[in-house]
Amino acid sequence: MPKGWHGAAGFNFNDSFGIFGQVSQHKKTLNVSGVDVDTTLSIFGAGPRISGNQRAAVTYFAQAMFGGASSRASVAGISSSEFKDSNFAIQPAAGVDVKAGGTVGVRAQGGLTFIKAEPDWQREWVFFLGIVVRGG
Repeated sequence: MPKGWHGAAGFNFNDSFGIFGQVSQHKKTLNVSGVDVDTTLSIFGAGPRISGNQRAAVTYFAQAMFGGASSRASVAGISSSEFKDSNFAIQPAAGVDVKAGGTVGVRAQGGLTFIKAEPDWQREWVFFLGIVVRGG
């Protein structure tokens, strides 16, 4: 799912431990036997984060998100053809924040999302590159 967005917020209890929540949405149109099918995958959840020194110029982190994944598919332009499904999701991830100045930085994060879909787990590699704004 190459097109999408990602948002996250967190709170650190000390220099090395915090909690976070995140939500992301990805969209793609697939051509199935000559018919365009619009698909949307939304992933949301929260969990613990372990990180290096928050005041350093480069901060490494590891985290685990526990939440859900919601998928939707429909034939392009036909709303009555919509299919929806929701499942449990886990996303272990790791990354690095690099300060660009003041409270602003750049984040690179990669991980693997596991979505419980009967009868097996589906896996999706994820990579995020974005801007980080830190508070006090």
